[in-house]
Amino acid sequence: MEKPNTTYIDQLSGDDSSFRNKFINLLKSELILEIDKYKKAFLNKDYSNASEHVHRLKHKISVLGLEKGYTIALAYENELKEKKDPFSNQKKFDDVLTQMVEFLKCL
Repeated sequence: MEKPNTTYIDQLSGDDSSFRNKFINLLKSELILEIDKYKKAFLNKDYSNASEHVHRLKHKISVLGLEKGYTIALAYENELKEKKDPFSNQKKFDDVLTQMVEFLKCL
């Protein structure tokens, strides 16, 4: 299983540790907010809105170097748009989110 990493963030920030820390802190706060919005939309069966939040989360998945996670998110986003219930990628997507949150807690 692939693991989140800060390779992209490190490349983007170069030697600027202040920028790196600000970027990571922003990523942490936005990730939690976006996950909450996604979960609320999903629980309310507002799948169109949930797919929009998954779309936003895809970018954070990419920033943390999770290529397979990005593919899962893309497939899940499409399932939500098409309301293909049961959503075969939901568990995998939720696992990716959990992995990201746990990783960011350690930074």
